[in-house]
Amino acid sequence: MSLIPLSRTHTFKAVVASALIVATSYADVKLPSLFSDGAVLQRDMPVPVWGTAAPGEEVTVNFAGQDAGTHTDKKGDWHVWLEPLKATDSGDMTVKGNNTVTLSNISVGEVWVCAGQSNMEGYAYHVRDTEDPALFDDLQYPDFRYFRVDKEIPSTISKDAKGNWVEIIPANQRAINNFSAIGLMLGRQLSKDLEVPVGIIQVAWGGSKIEAWMPREVLESRPEFKELLDSWAERAATVPDSFEEFKKRGRAGDTSILVKKVQEIPTRIYNGMLGPVIPYAVRGIVWYQGESNAYQPDPYAAQFVAMIESWRKLWNRPELDFVFVQLPAYRKPTPEPQFKSFWALLREAQEAALDLDNTYMISSIDIGEEDIHPKNKMRLTPRIYRTMQGGVYGKDVTYLNPRFEDVVFEDGKAMVSLQDLQEPLKTKDSGPVQGFALSGDDRKFYWADAKIDGDTLVVSSPKVANPVAVRYAYGENPPNNLVTASGLPVAPFRSDTW
Repeated sequence: MSLIPLSRTHTFKAVVASALIVATSYADVKLPSLFSDGAVLQRDMPVPVWGTAAPGEEVTVNFAGQDAGTHTDKKGDWHVWLEPLKATDSGDMTVKGNNTVTLSNISVGEVWVCAGQSNMEGYAYHVRDTEDPALFDDLQYPDFRYFRVDKEIPSTISKDAKGNWVEIIPANQRAINNFSAIGLMLGRQLSKDLEVPVGIIQVAWGGSKIEAWMPREVLESRPEFKELLDSWAERAATVPDSFEEFKKRGRAGDTSILVKKVQEIPTRIYNGMLGPVIPYAVRGIVWYQGESNAYQPDPYAAQFVAMIESWRKLWNRPELDFVFVQLPAYRKPTPEPQFKSFWALLREAQEAALDLDNTYMISSIDIGEEDIHPKNKMRLTPRIYRTMQGGVYGKDVTYLNPRFEDVVFEDGKAMVSLQDLQEPLKTKDSGPVQGFALSGDDRKFYWADAKIDGDTLVVSSPKVANPVAVRYAYGENPPNNLVTASGLPVAPFRSDTW
């Protein structure tokens, strides 16, 4: 069958109509998903609002008595800033251009990003089923809203972190089931204590590596990351921009390494999930990641510091608060002192981030099990919250995990001093101190006895006459029971660099 060609008139009219449809669509003011009904805006700091419209279009944002206006750039992007808001500000936000967008039920309070891999992503229903059957008994928090960013892996940065704001109320339990248990518990506690609206933005993906969370230009700017990028260059070039495509491949039975580990590709999670959140105004970041990098610990310290610094630069917040969890114990308990442990080395690499201002580490060496996903989030989350209280909000609570400061070897003993010691030491089981090991010049470690002498730990072993190195809680799942008066564990350490 032959097709009858359109006349020139019909062709012209069709082209004009098509152009008008495209132009009208493109002219519409649009906002990212973060700016949608029920959003929570950060109080007490300037608040950015952004979106797209037609190039050169005038756009005005009205909220809480403020009007902020601008014109879009040549690409159609626009960006305005609202002056600092108070927690009492709430209501509708109106964005006007050639069209008008109204966002309802907007609140102002405290906003946190909860990011990382599986232990941060860990679903609330899983914690309920394995640890706390009453976890969902208290869900009446309409001023606590949750935004879970959908998984995506574009090769270039996306303009939209897709998701929607969900009120924490019983009617929304189906959605709440799949929120991060840690994020849910932190947000609920913030809401109770601060009595202001709270927003939690979840940006998490199980099995992800830190390099997936970093901007490409940061990885390219550091020579120590070149080998990593080169190792992915050929494989990543074949990766489509759509995570949905990878899910289809998996459902079709594709078991290739890229389908199973797409979340490890450098920069892709940043492009699709974290980058589009920036510069949304937030109080700080809670980060729980490192398991997937544990067997390549050497570059992690530099990567971790570079990631934090890059996020702060992109947010234009040099002192953006960054709270992170040091890896817990893992695998079977360590019967003898380990000379080398990848997980212990990764914990050390994480600790290097404390050289940056406004970073806070939560030690979880005493929280863990043979499963890489420890179920006792109910013990960990209060520690994270305590650190937020003391470090970020300035509450009068002890929150620092004591860390190694120095050691003096004398008369066959090691005298260990600690930093960040805010209260007296004790053992959590009231028994002898466990977890210390000593070595002489032969580099063979033996379990040692340790006694608390005020702020000093005196460590000795009959098997090591002249110790030159001391370690505490070093290993995959080492013995440890040294805590502060309020139960905060002493962070793992070693005095040697072997």
